[in-house]
Amino acid sequence: MLFNAGHLDDDVLERYVMSRLSETEAETVEDHIAICSQCLDRMDQTTAYVEGMRTALKAEPAPEPNWFQRWLSPPVWAGVALAAAAVLFVVNRPGDLPAPALVTLDGTRGSATVVHGTGPFDFELFMPAEGKSYHVELLDAVGAKQWESEVPGVNGKLHAVIKQRIATGQYFLHVVEPVSGSQHDYAVQVLK
Repeated sequence: MLFNAGHLDDDVLERYVMSRLSETEAETVEDHIAICSQCLDRMDQTTAYVEGMRTALKAEPAPEPNWFQRWLSPPVWAGVALAAAAVLFVVNRPGDLPAPALVTLDGTRGSATVVHGTGPFDFELFMPAEGKSYHVELLDAVGAKQWESEVPGVNGKLHAVIKQRIATGQYFLHVVEPVSGSQHDYAVQVLK
């Protein structure tokens, strides 16, 4: 069936553009688009779509960026850049570690958030995937993993609790979203 309500069927237009109609069917399509401007416009749109897909399929895929390149690039998901939040508190056992400092993390490019003290830390971030577990890592300046955990999102928040002391220096809190796989890095400078 070539026609639907007096116009060419979408499937027929797509097969015509892709040269997949018989010679007789192609002639019928050409005769119709010569007199029907609506079908001619739809054929032009279909042609543009098919050519765009062909071009996209021929393109070389971009190489996968490393963690540092992802940190330097703008966030993949713009909402997360607006959703970075503050560190709240860490439960402090008597005689153990000092009370944590309040720290605001920013997921955009720029200077690192400065933290005075070497831990413990409770990084609180606002994340949208309720009940899903995020993969969170703390990486040092050269990308070596210092800590990692699967952290569930609860009430739109994510608490990455690091109960150990860490040395002074540059760190990145690396967060991978569970649904989209988007990755976000938050720069933290730990000072004494």
